[in-house]
Amino acid sequence: MNDGLRFTGILEIFERTKNTKGNFRGKRWKRIRKVKNLITNIGFQTIANRLSADGTYSAVSYTRYSISNGTATPALTDTAAIFLADGTTFEKAIESVETFSTAQLMQQFNCFLATTDNTVTSITKFALLDVTNTYMFNNVKFSAISKDSSKSFYFRYKLFMTQS
Repeated sequence: MNDGLRFTGILEIFERTKNTKGNFRGKRWKRIRKVKNLITNIGFQTIANRLSADGTYSAVSYTRYSISNGTATPALTDTAAIFLADGTTFEKAIESVETFSTAQLMQQFNCFLATTDNTVTSITKFALLDVTNTYMFNNVKFSAISKDSSKSFYFRYKLFMTQS
């Protein structure tokens, strides 16, 4: 399978902060990061297996995400275990996955981190994981984002397919 297919992942991070009265009324989501990421070897193998409906990863679905304050540089060979062992991590279910758009050749994963989700107070990494946290699709590192009980975050991960 080598017809010049390329896959690119882009993570956008939006922040919303509570006002002095403790609510979000009138506060809009503000984009604070937009970064390309590394799709791991298992991530690429998952795509290939899903397209062929055959192979070890053909049934793997990425239904969770994890954030971390880790410092390790992402590598193609990274696994979920490596990501989860790099610093303090927090995992949560993905809010929604939009159906693959054939017009835009894009699929979108929507992930929300509430004000009450304060396990990681400095966020530097993001990854999509399967339901058992065994397989990891991507690994992205960015400059630190401060997290406390006044902030909520929206992580929008877009996977694009192009052919050259």
